[in-house]
Amino acid sequence: MLHRHFSKLEDPLVQTITSCTGKNIQMGISSSTRNLHTSKTVQAASNISKLVTNPTPLIRHTHFYICALALSSIVHLSLWSGLSVMGYDQDLKQEIRMNAGALRAMARAWPSARVAFDQVTNAAQKIYSNRKNAAGEVLWRDFLEEDVMAMAINIDGVDG
Repeated sequence: MLHRHFSKLEDPLVQTITSCTGKNIQMGISSSTRNLHTSKTVQAASNISKLVTNPTPLIRHTHFYICALALSSIVHLSLWSGLSVMGYDQDLKQEIRMNAGALRAMARAWPSARVAFDQVTNAAQKIYSNRKNAAGEVLWRDFLEEDVMAMAINIDGVDG
């Protein structure tokens, strides 16, 4: 929480997750300092997600854990939306799924977990849709470039 506001992890789609978040503060800090805060934010979010796998029933956690999961999800989703479309994202998607599953399980006891779950899954769906559309554009562009190159090679081969 302390590092997130100083990190590079801000995405408009993730700002729709308001569960347990404070105001977004933008500070004028150097790029290297911002990188350090981003690294610490991502590591903290991963550590929170790993807590989901502990053999303790999720329903026994306090309301505070719902906020920790919501904030961890914001970090994961921001990072996922900023990744290259063709980049490896399986581990990140797994952490998002674990957080969402934990929020859904906790929603039986805590209504705020249902709100956080809905906000996280809505943001994830929008980011997924954006990435899917962008991946299609990249594949289509690459296909067209390969097709044009193949035609150029065939034309050169026929003429030569």
